[in-house]
Amino acid sequence: QALMKNTKVIYYDKNHTNNTVELLNSDIKKYLKEEKETHITEWGVSTQYGNLINDTCFASSFIVSNILQCIGKVNSIGHWIFTDLMEEAKLPREEFHGGFGLMTYNGIKKPSYFAYYILNKLGNEIIEQSEGYIVTRKNEDIQILTYNYTHFDDLFMNGDFSALSYKKRYMIFKEKAANEIYINIKELYGYYKVTKYKLDRENGSSYDNWIRMGSPEDMGNEEIDYLKSTSNPKITVEYLDLDGSYKDKIYTQVHGVDLIVLEKKFK
Repeated sequence: QALMKNTKVIYYDKNHTNNTVELLNSDIKKYLKEEKETHITEWGVSTQYGNLINDTCFASSFIVSNILQCIGKVNSIGHWIFTDLMEEAKLPREEFHGGFGLMTYNGIKKPSYFAYYILNKLGNEIIEQSEGYIVTRKNEDIQILTYNYTHFDDLFMNGDFSALSYKKRYMIFKEKAANEIYINIKELYGYYKVTKYKLDRENGSSYDNWIRMGSPEDMGNEEIDYLKSTSNPKITVEYLDLDGSYKDKIYTQVHGVDLIVLEKKFK
């Protein structure tokens, strides 16, 4: 909590990145005669170093939501930064100090890292997309991604940071239930490997695992290795013979991301 004290943090509405990109594209078309590539750099959850929300599972749904909103509107969005090791700031004592990186300075992957890991598994052809989900295709394989994004509550947005502390970082978000999405993908025939990935506070969040293990400070190799080995998305695999369609139901928890990959196999 001391890391956030006496700092000014500016937060915008949940569509700020998308709105900024659309405004940028509008200006480019207005002032430039030919199309130009657009690359966003130094982008992330917050511009404030030491912002405690950077380590949370919120960051994963934030990244997924914003990246998917901006598909086709920019050529790339570069995250700031890859790890918490940065020459511009003194290395803090705390492992989960709210650094900008996708992993801690000891190499423990954060939920934000796995947001990109999951996004990277999407296909290159969009079948359907709306808020909360996207369905893509790559050759004969199908990818179904769902996410449950919730934004900051009004108190936090208006500058009241009292509900955010070092060991309690989820009291600042609007209340929201788990998403329940029904899936019915038609025109699928044959033998498929079905791999499911689940990323949420119970599966793949190193910060939440650190809290559950007792939030130790000055961790040794044993504790660091434990967090590295346990902080991964849950993965399940099954094989199905499909005769026309794939039906399923996904429950995505708040701040969570789920992915189903249907991979065509040949017996």
